[in-house]
Amino acid sequence: MENEQRSRPQDRTKAYGEPKSVRNGGESRDDRRLFPRRTTAICLRRLNKMANPHEPHFFKPLLPGFQSGVTIPLAFFSKHIEGKTNQKTWKLRSDASDQTWEVIQEDRTLTRGWKDFTTAHDLQIGDLVIFKHEGDMVFHVTPFGPSC
Repeated sequence: MENEQRSRPQDRTKAYGEPKSVRNGGESRDDRRLFPRRTTAICLRRLNKMANPHEPHFFKPLLPGFQSGVTIPLAFFSKHIEGKTNQKTWKLRSDASDQTWEVIQEDRTLTRGWKDFTTAHDLQIGDLVIFKHEGDMVFHVTPFGPSC
């Protein structure tokens, strides 16, 4: 019995306070933070099924360094932003706050103001964020944890 306890893998989820998920093949939140690309692909498939194809939107997995800026996907930028407006200030809204966050767009990257948004929403590496274009430069942002 002592040997069984020693040979069991250490449960690293205690630091996050979340149980392992059976739906994620027994991966812990800690595992998903260590290997964000694998779980991001799973999340993207799930979220694509949920997304309304008639609402302009894009997904962004948060990888190391995301606090300094987030790059807008080229296809979305070309179709919905480039040449449509001269505005460079995005207004981000979310269900988590009544506040509207103003974030500056430089080329295809959201920079100034983005770090404040990520801090206020406690975004972390491995999270996935959906940006839904509501018109003009207003976007509804929905963050998902790494388990989607």
